Amino acid sequence: MKTQRDAYLGKPSKRDDYRKNYYTLGIALLGIVNQDGALFNKDLQMQLDFYQGELKDTDEEFICDYAVALANLGLHYGLAVTVEHATLPKGLMAQA
Repeated sequence: MKTQRDAYLGKPSKRDDYRKNYYTLGIALLGIVNQDGALFNKDLQMQLDFYQGELKDTDEEFICDYAVALANLGLHYGLAVTVEHATLPKGLMAQA
């Protein structure tokens, strides 16, 4: 399993489309599963950057819902959310 994970981590999508979205989402979820806060936050930030860049026409409400859900999942599993972003309002995140 670790070998597959490492192979996946080493192959980010070169295309700025849904593959990059699923790659960064998958890595953020892997950070949650492995209790790796740095990996989780790095890829949560990459998700937000992806929507601000390549998919900049995406509704901010969608990005916010998506980001808050992912952040709250991380919080539920005991990870700190260190990402600061306009579409990740602290008021919508779960409180300890």
